[in-house]
Amino acid sequence: MMSGPMAPQSARWNTMRALQKPPRNRKEIQMQLFGGKRNGRHVSGAAKHDSGHGTINSDQDTQYGKDPGVSPEEYTAEAEKRGTRRWMRRTLTALGVIALILAGAYVAFQIWVTPPEININTPANPGSTNSPGDGTEGTPKPEDTEQPIDAEAPVQAVTSGRRDGTYTFAIVGTDVISGSTDTILVGMLDTADGKLNLVSIPRDTLVNTAYDVKKINYVYPACVNNGKDGMAALLDVFEDLLGYRVDSYALVDVEVCAQLVDAIGGVWFDVPIDMDWDAPDQELYIHIKAGYQLLSGEDAVKVMRFRYSNDGKNTYAGGDIDRIQVQHDLLMALAKQMLSLGNIPNLGKIAAIYEENVTTNVTARNLGFYAKEFLKLDSEDITFQTLPANYWGSLYGEGYCFPYIDEWLAMINESLNPFASDITRANIDMLYSDGISVYATQGYIRGGIGSFKHYTP
Repeated sequence: MMSGPMAPQSARWNTMRALQKPPRNRKEIQMQLFGGKRNGRHVSGAAKHDSGHGTINSDQDTQYGKDPGVSPEEYTAEAEKRGTRRWMRRTLTALGVIALILAGAYVAFQIWVTPPEININTPANPGSTNSPGDGTEGTPKPEDTEQPIDAEAPVQAVTSGRRDGTYTFAIVGTDVISGSTDTILVGMLDTADGKLNLVSIPRDTLVNTAYDVKKINYVYPACVNNGKDGMAALLDVFEDLLGYRVDSYALVDVEVCAQLVDAIGGVWFDVPIDMDWDAPDQELYIHIKAGYQLLSGEDAVKVMRFRYSNDGKNTYAGGDIDRIQVQHDLLMALAKQMLSLGNIPNLGKIAAIYEENVTTNVTARNLGFYAKEFLKLDSEDITFQTLPANYWGSLYGEGYCFPYIDEWLAMINESLNPFASDITRANIDMLYSDGISVYATQGYIRGGIGSFKHYTP
């Protein structure tokens, strides 16, 4: 150990070394070994001391780790850079976690959703059970024999394969009081072409049933009132009209429609006319002014149901067909709003209402599939049409809608046919009339010609 006069000098040296912080990097080591730079030249420690740069200014600077010779502005910039880098790392980490969660949820949803079952080969109308009675009298279509056919001719089945990505369905709206089906839509979703086609069937359309009132909206309540399955009967009628069995169906009460509209916050719609109609027998009181407005669920249903005005002034000139057109316009407005990104959070509420209140063969997983496919569509991909017919027909004192068979077959094959081959007369079982005689595509009238209400030979 060193003693004598050198000991105090050594102690002072050790104290000075302790006060100085160690160099942080290679550059600092070089500066301490060789001195700083001034104008590109190395400067000795003494020169730095003389110039007032590179020295320890105070114990406080040493205490907080400030690098001698670095300005406060440089410290601030460096601190901001470090803070920005930390914020970016944390943000990217959070986004990565969110992306993983969303990816997992998407994969889980894709696994969970299931397309509805489809009818690959449909045996069209073998022994339809949509109405009681065993009629044996009928009038054949004009191009066939003039003699009535006494035995029911079998309808030919569609045997060609289904086109990929096509799903057929029927939506029926029932009146809460009368139970009649005033709103009837058949449709097809084509996921391959990205199209959704819907066709309204007028409530007074002539159909081949054994009931005395042979209107499509009469089938459901007549079956229910006779203790039969009204929806099963309607599915048989749809098969008669289309030539195939629809894959999915939904029977919706009008009050449920109101809940569905409210679930998305109402619907903006341009009401075409002033609507004033009081129908106490239906518990229906409609008072809505014309114009563009936000309709609540209740008001939207009233617009869909409006047919007459109290004073007769604002009744639709085209009758039920004008009413159907207004329904189409309202449904299109509703579709545009439901397909918007803002309503994606409401899909859960819509699904819950649907599952609890709608009579259907569509499961929650099927509904998820339809929702996923519908969200891929633009409003331009959705079409609404109406069954082509003489909408002002009359037969034995009853107003009927007489289908135009050839035009109807063209519409089916253009918009509703899920099969690779065309639907023809051989595949459908329909009645039509010129207002005098009744004709049947299969040469057979269920219940016979005498089963018509008010029939007179």
